[in-house]
Parts: sequence; structure tokens; C-alpha cells
Amino acid sequence: MATQKEIDIAFQQIVSSASDLDMVLPKPPKAADEKLSPKEQQKMLAVFARYISEGHPGFAPKAFENITFSDAVKNKFKTEFVKLYLSCKDECNLADMGKKLFLFAKKHLPDNHFNVYNSQGTPIGMTLNKQDHAAFKKELTTYLQQQNIDSSQRGILEHFYSKRRQVGKNLFYDEEFELLQQNGAKILSDKQGKTWRMTKINHHGQNLMIIGMKRFDAIAANGQLNKDLIKDYTALAKEFSKQEHTLCDALILDLRGNLGGWPYIGDYIARTLYGNTVSTEPQRHLKMDTLAAKLSYAFMVQEDYNSYTNKKARLRLMHERQNTQYHQTDTPWAEAHPFNPKLGYQKPILVLTDQSTGSNAEQTIGRLREHPFVRTLGEHSYGVVQYHPAATPSTSIPLPYGLKIAVPPEGFSGPNGEKLEGIGYQPDYPTPKGQDALLAGLENFAKITQEILQHLPPEQVVTSQAKREAKIDETTNRNLQGIAPDNPELRAAFNELVETTAVIPQLKTSATHIKSKDHQS
Repeated sequence: MATQKEIDIAFQQIVSSASDLDMVLPKPPKAADEKLSPKEQQKMLAVFARYISEGHPGFAPKAFENITFSDAVKNKFKTEFVKLYLSCKDECNLADMGKKLFLFAKKHLPDNHFNVYNSQGTPIGMTLNKQDHAAFKKELTTYLQQQNIDSSQRGILEHFYSKRRQVGKNLFYDEEFELLQQNGAKILSDKQGKTWRMTKINHHGQNLMIIGMKRFDAIAANGQLNKDLIKDYTALAKEFSKQEHTLCDALILDLRGNLGGWPYIGDYIARTLYGNTVSTEPQRHLKMDTLAAKLSYAFMVQEDYNSYTNKKARLRLMHERQNTQYHQTDTPWAEAHPFNPKLGYQKPILVLTDQSTGSNAEQTIGRLREHPFVRTLGEHSYGVVQYHPAATPSTSIPLPYGLKIAVPPEGFSGPNGEKLEGIGYQPDYPTPKGQDALLAGLENFAKITQEILQHLPPEQVVTSQAKREAKIDETTNRNLQGIAPDNPELRAAFNELVETTAVIPQLKTSATHIKSKDHQS
């Protein structure tokens, strides 16, 4: 049996066999049923290994422990990869090679954003037949019985075959809205946009505001920002700024089924509820700048790769900023942006999650979790944080001979440094599968409220109604200004959003705040 040192040497030799030219000018695609020789299979795997080992934040230096994979995960990945590489002894068609690579990555790469696509851009997982699925599920079941699996690795494996929508659908959908009415909720108002719904109800004498966010995405199919979605978020920001929620007994934010996307509207809601500026810059952020990462980023931002019409032009990519650069923010988010007892929202805030709540929706959860009045309900979240920018079939990276992969050139941890990829957030109040998290929250509202009040800091009393103009933080503003500068219509939509969210409105203190001592006595 090979030692780990021998495995490391063998793995590095495989990575080194993928030249810069193999990555910049991948071999032309083959048809799905066309055969790959063992040598061609190994070339494809070598390029794959180089992208993972040199361009994925999971393999970054150990100093970034909240982003990088554990030694156990990396060693297991290398060991199994060397076995896969050496197993290429017979011809194999491209379709079967795609399945082989997909199943390997799902099992050994704890990155929920990672994916493998065929030459048409279809995720390999969608091409598996029932027999392939059954065989892999059986393999995973056996593998999960091992006791030494890293928590992030276990998380992604458990998510892979878990059914979604097991604790109800997002309020945005009519089925959930009708379910509210069927269970005795009186609808006081209902407003809806393209991606959100804001419903005020009376339930057992309590007036509650529920905001359902089915997505945060503002990206169109062509990879550009969608001005209609930007305007939709602007409409939500305007409605939220009216502060009808401050006249209610609680706010419920429904993030079930929300796979994340654009961070700014979640940022705005969090800033308002905290009464403080909230940064969209992650707690720990790693940007890789190797050739592998640079190529990854070029594809994901849809740089016109085909415009490099000759080898010389394409090879210029190899010579730009080869050194890996790192950026790290050491101050935990909660410490940098503490709850403001003068201007923060001081009533119960219930956040609903499920196994499809991921990416920037999880970053929103991470910010809100430090709010003293926030509790989460529902299911364990998805654990999809590390990846940036999010990959689609059209922005994936070509391997030699036709398969494509998604590799993140940047990595994030949770807002307070917590490790989330493949792990996610456990809710404060788990909802049993088959029950609706929103209805569970309504049924247990009094109990949850009492628990919140019992664990408040010593003083949550308003002493001032000072006017405030908390501007969007520097990082967010810089990001906003740098997007789509050449599109006048989109620029106008952005300007409207910036203007809407630049000032956090003053809370209506007459009906908002709670003196916790009175409730604890």
C-alpha cells in the first residue's frame, strides 16, 4: 500500500503533466459516443487535477482554514484520484468518461457548487439513467457508513440525494399563500413582485409581516445583469422602506428554496434590521490568481475566449499575474457591524430555511444570526458558500476532448469566519420533514418569542431617535459602480437601487421597541 507521501508525489506528477498549452488550448471536443484512448482519458484527468489543485480555494494554503479543505479531505481526494488515473487502461467513450468524472467529483470534492457538464452544457447528473442513479446511491450509502468522513464531505453527500421542499414552499408561491388562509390566517395586505412577496396577516390576534424571497439572482441567461430584476429589487426596497413591519408583532423572512445569487437586497434588509451598516464583503475572502484560477474566472465572467484567434494571443493569458495573491479580513462580521439598540429592529424575526437555501441566501442567514431577535426555523441549509462567481453551463471550463467543469477561483467562509461549504446552518428550531416551517413558526410563535426575550442582552431600550443616513459601505458601492458601465438603461436601474438603499430609514420607535427587563420580570 502506498504511503501518503508517495500518493502526493504521484498526484503532483499527474498535475505537472498538464501543460499550460493543454489548459489554454484544450483539445477539440469529441462526440458523446466517440472513444477516448487511455492516454486521452489521462490527459483530461490531468487538466482536471490541475484546475482543482491550483485554482480551487479548497486547496489553498492551510492558513485559510475556514475556506480550504481539511487534510483528510485533500489526502482522500488525491489517493482516490491517483487510483482513477491509473484505472484508465481501456478505451472509454466521452459519455461514460463524463459519468466517471461526475461520480468521482460528487463523492470526493466537498464543493456543492462544483459540477461536470457534457459538451452540450448539460449537467452530467441530468443524463444519468435510473440504473446509474441506483448504483451510485448504493455506493454513497455504503460510503456514508464510514466514521472518518470529514463533516463537509458528509454534508455534500447527504445533500446529493436528499429531497427538497420537505418543509413547505416559499411564501412567494400561491400554494403557500393559500395554505396560510386554510390555517386561519387573515390576510391584511399582500404585495408581490417578480421575486418577492410581502404579506401582512393576523394570526390568533398577532399581526405579522411575512416576506418571501424566492431568489436573489439578478443575472440574465447571457450572464449580464438583468435590469428588470434590478428594478424588482428596487420595488422591494421601497416597500420595505415604508416599514409596515415595524407596526407588526414580528417579521418572518422566508428563504426556503432561495439558492442565492446577487447579495445587495439581502444586505439591505440585514442593514435595516440591525440599524447598522452591513458589508457584503465576506469575512474571509480568497482570490486565486494562478493560471488555472485566471482561466476559470475568464470563463465564468464570460470573457470572449473565442476572440483569442491564435496561440500567441491566447498564450498571453499565461504570462499575466502568475503569482497567487490573498486577501483576508480578520475582524468577524458581528464585531465589525454590531447590533444598534437605538435603531435596530427589536421584535422577533423568524427566518425560514430549507435544504435549498444556499449561497448568498446563506450569507444573509449568517448576518442575521447575530441579531439578538433572530431565530431560524425549518431545515438545515444547503451549504453552498465557497463558490464565486456561480457557474452555469455557458460559463463552465472546457477540458480536453469536450467535457466541462465548474471550478471557483474565489472562496468565501461565513460572515463570522464559520466553515460552511458542504455544512450549512442548522436551524434553531428544526421542522420535522413533511411539516410546513411557516405553519410551525406560527403555531409556536408565543414559545419562540418568550425564548428570544429570555436571552436578550441586559438592555434593549431606545434612547434616541437620531436621524441617520447610513450609506452603502465602500465595498458594496465600489461593486455597484463597476457593473455594466456601458449599458445606460442598466446603469439607470442601478442608480435607482443605490438611491433607494443608500439611506436606512429611521425606525418608527413609537410602536417598535421592547424593554426586555419588563418581559423578563
